[in-house]
Amino acid sequence: MIKITELKKSASNTGYISSFWDEAWEEMNDLENGEFKESDEMIEFITSSGITFLNIQKEGNLMTRNKQFEQYFEGGGSIIRKYFDEPIVFEIDHITGHFCKLEVISKYKVKFSEEVYFIQTLNRSNLAMFSMALQRHLLPLPQKGELLFENLTEGSKFYFISSYYTLIKSKLNYFSENGFFIKSNANEEWESLKMTIDNSLEKQNIEINKLSEYNLWG
Repeated sequence: MIKITELKKSASNTGYISSFWDEAWEEMNDLENGEFKESDEMIEFITSSGITFLNIQKEGNLMTRNKQFEQYFEGGGSIIRKYFDEPIVFEIDHITGHFCKLEVISKYKVKFSEEVYFIQTLNRSNLAMFSMALQRHLLPLPQKGELLFENLTEGSKFYFISSYYTLIKSKLNYFSENGFFIKSNANEEWESLKMTIDNSLEKQNIEINKLSEYNLWG
């Protein structure tokens, strides 16, 4: 269910066909008592007449996110901000210049972790080396919640909780400084993994809805 709390009509339709400018304003007004949908993939606003006003695909369109709000760019040129406090509030800066603020009822909840994570994408070579090292107990196995991931087209993006990241980095440094990499048959692969891990990005307030626990044995 959608409730409109603020509406502002653009003062001018300069640059837009008059019919499109008027139609957008009518549809924006018709969002009152309309339908709202959200999932991990998309956000959709549907008017009370059943017309899709906006459909935003989250992947590739997220502009910014923090604990207070997130902001998306809609392909047509509109900007959408979502505030996480209850009730959930959206602000829509429509491409026509029209503006509205909405309160929505939604069962979808964003889950944030308070922990600090170190984030890095491991390509297939890095991932194979990392998995082998865990299997052979050359690197410490993660405990529950210490290592999250999401699959990418090439490799996977890993989220190392700070304490576990410190253990992994320390162990790789020890191997490197004591000649373990050189003595192995995979010096180049080890060095690549170490460099990749060393360059991980530190970040807090991670949205963990779409992340999975890394389980070495599936």
